[in-house]
Amino acid sequence: MRVVIDGSPLSLGGGQTGVGVWTAGLVRALAAKTDWELFLLQFKERPILGELPAKIIEVGYTTRSFRLARLLSIQPDLTRFTGPTDAVIGSAYIPWKSRGALEIPVIYDLAFMRFPETVSRMNRRYLKAMIPRAVRSAPIVITISSSVRDELVARLGIDPSAIVITPPPIEPMERQVETASQAQTPYFLFVGGMEPRKNFNRVAEAFETVKGRTAARLVVVGNEGRRWDRSQSQQDGVEFLGYVPKERLATLYSNATALVYPSLYEGFGIPILEAMSVGCPVITSHQGSPADLSGGAAVLVDPTQTGAIADAMLKVLEDPELRDDLAQKGRGRAAIYPWAKSTDELIERLEETTKGRRGSEQ
Repeated sequence: MRVVIDGSPLSLGGGQTGVGVWTAGLVRALAAKTDWELFLLQFKERPILGELPAKIIEVGYTTRSFRLARLLSIQPDLTRFTGPTDAVIGSAYIPWKSRGALEIPVIYDLAFMRFPETVSRMNRRYLKAMIPRAVRSAPIVITISSSVRDELVARLGIDPSAIVITPPPIEPMERQVETASQAQTPYFLFVGGMEPRKNFNRVAEAFETVKGRTAARLVVVGNEGRRWDRSQSQQDGVEFLGYVPKERLATLYSNATALVYPSLYEGFGIPILEAMSVGCPVITSHQGSPADLSGGAAVLVDPTQTGAIADAMLKVLEDPELRDDLAQKGRGRAAIYPWAKSTDELIERLEETTKGRRGSEQ
């Protein structure tokens, strides 16, 4: 089988965004489990970062010009760059058109519908125009959690049997922890972009309450995102690291008092499992995918209530028995996550559907 995957998520934030992590994990899993010929599409202004077991194809477009061509229905057929293919996986949501191939969208969330104010106007218009069309015509729709699957069924009327849940094919972080001394000053960790739905502003406000009663710090890993309050970068006790290598991130998790992750809306929530895998206590939202994913192994809070976030931070900081209990439960929760099997159903469905199409064409 010849399978093409959109490589554009691998150029953003060093490939460390949630979408980038999913895409890289998918490529590695497919290479390890199949003998398929894999291709990664690369756009002009977005060189793919990191070594992956796939052939890189330069398509000659910028992402902006490609989106415009797609909206105007004038994009060239992908076979012009790759030759005949069996499947095209749209890891940036929408797959490229490719004659004779399965065109498979990947829907990580429906933020553009649920929280439209958190998505840029241009991106919102693009996704609103393209996603309903793509998912309704696709023989397979990939998503990353049962909560997003349920939204696709309820909001877009997708046949549940067409949806394949493929959680992020990521590895436990404990394999990557560097040898490091314990942090001298306790700190809370926030991991993620500072876009509105990640709820960083409320975390920063909650930390203002916490630091009045303790010497703890707040360490932030991720990009600045859009429309966040830059004055918070000057806030006492807050350290912004940007993106960091996986080894350092693992160490940050393992030494943190807790991961604070009260997102307003998530398709999955990779940092939750990463933190749990190294025994880092987790504070997260009481709703949606974060609550489902944590499975009773985290402190759950109302993400709209700054006071509740601050109370949870203080509770975890001041109660060593609670921290130990959360660390133990978190490791147990991470241990049952199907790290190695998350792509198995997708591989099976791709093979079955491709074989079925070939049979019907004979």
